Amino acid sequence: MRLFIAIKLPEQVVNNLSKMQSQLERYTVKGVMVPTDNLHITLKFLGEVYSDKLYSLYSLMDELTQFQAPTLSIQQISTLKGANIVCAKIKCDKNIIELEHYLTDRLEKLDFTVEHRIYNPHITLVRKYSFNMPYSEVGKNIPVFNKPFSGGEIVLYSTEFGPEGAPPTYTPLYTVQLQ
Repeated sequence: MRLFIAIKLPEQVVNNLSKMQSQLERYTVKGVMVPTDNLHITLKFLGEVYSDKLYSLYSLMDELTQFQAPTLSIQQISTLKGANIVCAKIKCDKNIIELEHYLTDRLEKLDFTVEHRIYNPHITLVRKYSFNMPYSEVGKNIPVFNKPFSGGEIVLYSTEFGPEGAPPTYTPLYTVQLQ
């Protein structure tokens, strides 16, 4: 099964992101809006994982309860051209960085393959986008709702792919609350 660990977003944040997506949709020539049920902040992508590794992941998730919940806010709406997405970039606090570093270290010790790159927390809003004007102009018209929020709910999700063009379904497998 295909797995990832993420911060679940509070309902109000999801509602605000949905409003931003509606604004983006006005300028979208093509693109796939991420369903609101799928909005999250990825901490670690695990890829394909055999079910016999789930117990070790659940135990690792339980270890996370020792961490303080990060206080997060949306910094800006931007594009990641290499990934062909529009995203909400997240202002980092030390708690999210410590959490991500801890996960990297522990996952490696549990023999998971993890990416080593600078952690850039974001929320994907639109995939495979194309706009009717340069994004630099589109971005000026998108209000950013950036009231700080707590990222205290951490979820291990599985990903199931549907028919071509349909968004994936993310199923929560295990959830923990941070302090």
